[in-house]
Amino acid sequence: MDLAWDVKRWSPEKANSYARHWAVQTFGKEQGDDIGALLEKHYLLAAYGKPEHVFRLEYTVTELEQRLQDYHKLSADAEAIGKKLPERLQDAYNHLVVYPINGCRYMNDYWLLYRRSMLNAAKGDEAAARSDFEQSELARKQLDMIDVSYNGAGAGKWNHIITWKNK
Repeated sequence: MDLAWDVKRWSPEKANSYARHWAVQTFGKEQGDDIGALLEKHYLLAAYGKPEHVFRLEYTVTELEQRLQDYHKLSADAEAIGKKLPERLQDAYNHLVVYPINGCRYMNDYWLLYRRSMLNAAKGDEAAARSDFEQSELARKQLDMIDVSYNGAGAGKWNHIITWKNK
């Protein structure tokens, strides 16, 4: 609503700085800049392929590898920042930052590792194909687990709010 309330403050030229502004307001100056930078990277990656559409997009092998690496680093960075936050901010951080980042990571792992397994199988590399397929399945299970965690937090007040599955 901040963006709609004061359109002159958040003009198109300044809109990219909103994530940092929001993160500082929400989580404090000490970690807010880092969280804002994390969210900016998250939004940029999502702009190059929304997780729910990634299975339809064509990536070169190099792009696929880079995308997987970028999401893994983003996820690790989000987890590291979360350890620095006080307990009172953990639920908010997990819901507003960690879940979206990890959800995108696991969705990309799920689809892109599955695709890479097919490419490896077509090349006759059965071991790599099997490994990628198993990692893809692990990502699918992780998606289920983070949904359970998200919906169970806050004494269940978020139950049935979100799921990665189309219903």
